[in-house]
Amino acid sequence: MAERWVLNASPLIVLARIGQEKLFSELADQVVVPRAVALEIQAGPEDDPAKQVLATEQFAIVDTPTPARAEILAWDLGAGETAVLSFARAEKGWTAIYYLSPPCNPWAQTITCRKFVLF
Repeated sequence: MAERWVLNASPLIVLARIGQEKLFSELADQVVVPRAVALEIQAGPEDDPAKQVLATEQFAIVDTPTPARAEILAWDLGAGETAVLSFARAEKGWTAIYYLSPPCNPWAQTITCRKFVLF
C-alpha cells in the first residue's frame, strides 16, 4: 500500500531547518500540506527555511473538509492541527505526521498518526 502523508507544521519546520525536507518524499509516496498549515508557516519570517520549502511547491497544498467534524473542533486545536486531522479523517489511507504527541487517540481505528522524532 502506498504511503500517503499529511504534514503538520512542526515536522516540516524541523526538517527544513536542517535541509532534510526531502526525507518526506523519500519515505512517502505522496505528501501534502493543508492550506491552514501552509498559512501558519507563511506567516513566519522571510528567511524561515520551511517558508522557502513551501515556495518551491515540492509539496501540494490542499484544502481540507469544512466544517471540521465536531469531535475534532472539541479539542480546541490550532487551525493547522485541525486541518491535518480533518484531512486524515476524511481521506482514507492518509497518515497525519506530527512532531510531538499526535492528538489522534480517540480515532485510533479511523486515523493513522505517526509521531515524527528526530534523533
